[in-house]
Amino acid sequence: MRKLFIILFYSFSLTTFGQEAQCSNFKTGSFKYTSPLYADWSISRTDSTQIETNSRTGLVIHSRVRWLSDCSFTLTCLKVSQKHLQHAVGKIFQINITETSERAYTCISKRNEVQKEDLELQVLKVD
Repeated sequence: MRKLFIILFYSFSLTTFGQEAQCSNFKTGSFKYTSPLYADWSISRTDSTQIETNSRTGLVIHSRVRWLSDCSFTLTCLKVSQKHLQHAVGKIFQINITETSERAYTCISKRNEVQKEDLELQVLKVD
């Protein structure tokens, strides 16, 4: 009975720890939002920069990326292509990846002075 308990304990431990988020797979690359609300947006991310482009409106947002941990990063808005959104320049967006799969992740963008509430997004890696 004791051996069975030990085997079950180790099996449970291995499956629990094996399901950790693999956030490092999403630090660089090209991405798209899965929500139809954001279907016109594409994201290109390097180690230190992110460019978000809206193909319908032509809006382009340039941000600096700073990784705080494997699953958490900030985006500091550096430049926007449309004058009416200049108030976003210099603002910092806190992003926390909460779930991952092989090709996608779910994240929460925390509220700030530009974004009035937390925003949950699903993002698909396309490259």
